[in-house]
Amino acid sequence: MPFQFNELICLECDPCICQCHNDPAVNQDCCPARKGMARVIITIQRASGLWGDYFTATDGYVKVIFNKKEVRRSPVIYNNNNPHWGMVVDLGSEDISSAKLRFEVWDEDNKWDDDLLGACEPLLTAGVKADLCNLNHGQLFYKVDVQCAPSLSGKSCTDYKPSPMNSSLKKFYVSRHARPIPEAILSEMGVFVDQSSSWKNQSITTKSPKYDIIIV
Repeated sequence: MPFQFNELICLECDPCICQCHNDPAVNQDCCPARKGMARVIITIQRASGLWGDYFTATDGYVKVIFNKKEVRRSPVIYNNNNPHWGMVVDLGSEDISSAKLRFEVWDEDNKWDDDLLGACEPLLTAGVKADLCNLNHGQLFYKVDVQCAPSLSGKSCTDYKPSPMNSSLKKFYVSRHARPIPEAILSEMGVFVDQSSSWKNQSITTKSPKYDIIIV
């Protein structure tokens, strides 16, 4: 029965084990899937000074190409040499260490013979970067937000970094290498130590605890 199956799975769960799901940047243990993983969010803001037609203003649009694949195309803004798109492209989690990003600005004619007005290939690096592409005629303004996956840092998100403890847990944490807690304080907390062994091997029992404490 489905209910019994779910109950069995729940009984086998360990609340002390971290589990992460639905994020390709990390594995089920919440560690980085591999170096270079980051979330990439692109904003195609606007263009200025476009020139695509001799007799009319530009019918401009932008292609966003990631690893040689077109992932998004902006709407066409007709008869405007200074179009504003404000288009946000969320690529999700990607490996930026070897990724290639390309922007192409086009002037629509008959769809099959559109004119390429210029292109650029910005490098993907950690952080938020607002920049522009110099086209054949005019400029394209854009913003790229690159957020390294958890426990990764560095320009290309290829350096491992320790993850800090949740601030709400710090006051309950006691390291096994910490100085011994005075017995008076332990007693007040409801923790009693077996005096028959050394500190390193002491067994600790809890009786009517007044506080929550984690000793590892």
